Amino acid sequence: MQAVSYGDDFTLSAMGVREPLGEALDSAPNYVITPLLAADEKGGRLGYGGGYYDKYLRAHACTIRIGYAFDFQILPTVPTEENDEKLQMLVTDKRLRII
Repeated sequence: MQAVSYGDDFTLSAMGVREPLGEALDSAPNYVITPLLAADEKGGRLGYGGGYYDKYLRAHACTIRIGYAFDFQILPTVPTEENDEKLQMLVTDKRLRII
């Protein structure tokens, strides 16, 4: 996984996900908006199981980690593992929570 400057050109990945085209950034981005299935108010994030975002965030510790979801996806607790990276902010259709 690499960060690229946002542009107009996209491609479809092998999994059918739209991905931006472009040259990889030389530095870490200021923030990353992570996809999720569910999250909890302590910053735990249940992703899609590949660990790509966890690996990327671990390698870029200064990057602000933002989860973006519908409010019903925020649960009291989600299962996490030792290698899971926590979110620092949650943005939903009803609230903003800084963790």
